[in-house]
Amino acid sequence: TPLFSQNANYSYSLNKDKLITVCTRSIDRVDLCNSTNRLFVDDIWPGSKVLADYLRDNPLLCKGKLVLELGAGSGLPAIVASIIGAKQVTITDYPDSSLLDNIQKMVINNNISSTSLVLPHIWGEKVDLLLQESIGTNNRFELVLLAELLWKDTYELHMDLLKSVSECLCHQSGIALVTFAHRTTESHLESHDLEFFEKASQYFCLESKFLGTNDCYCDVDGEEKTIVKIYKLFYSTVS
Repeated sequence: TPLFSQNANYSYSLNKDKLITVCTRSIDRVDLCNSTNRLFVDDIWPGSKVLADYLRDNPLLCKGKLVLELGAGSGLPAIVASIIGAKQVTITDYPDSSLLDNIQKMVINNNISSTSLVLPHIWGEKVDLLLQESIGTNNRFELVLLAELLWKDTYELHMDLLKSVSECLCHQSGIALVTFAHRTTESHLESHDLEFFEKASQYFCLESKFLGTNDCYCDVDGEEKTIVKIYKLFYSTVS
């Protein structure tokens, strides 16, 4: 049974003159090949909204940059990045046709087709397509977005996700922004989410910095505000 079964339509106010509309696809989950886990894609999670806010409030992070979103869902942060001035945005998620078609629809509906590309990507697999199609050179992405990708069903995928981040992120100037809320269970603790950053340092030479929290949004299953944490990942050559 999926965690949350209703589909979501969401209007995000970028500023007083610009409204971004996103929605999730009509099917609520994606079954992963060779895994009992599922990706839930039926809602706009609070971490996605918080990351969109962070980009809106810090537009220089995006302006003129090559941006990649992994596990994008509806792609709200990537859409915001494109509208506020990214040179090009590549929006990726699991290679499920209905999921990717929905993201493409969001790109068209928000009039960012000229600066946005939707591509399939399985975390940990080759990133050649992402780099070649998006950049066309040996360069890498200057900003990588990870919204709500840390929870119990992705715990076993930390290394795969970090492999994709490390192979896509520019060593000289790139940062990855990570937003997530702790959703604990008897078997999944807050410390399991935070292991992601330990693994980033130990295995991929990626440093991390805690940027703060945001509790402006309710979680998708209720009316209580959710505390979303914001981190950035970067190589030691980046301040």
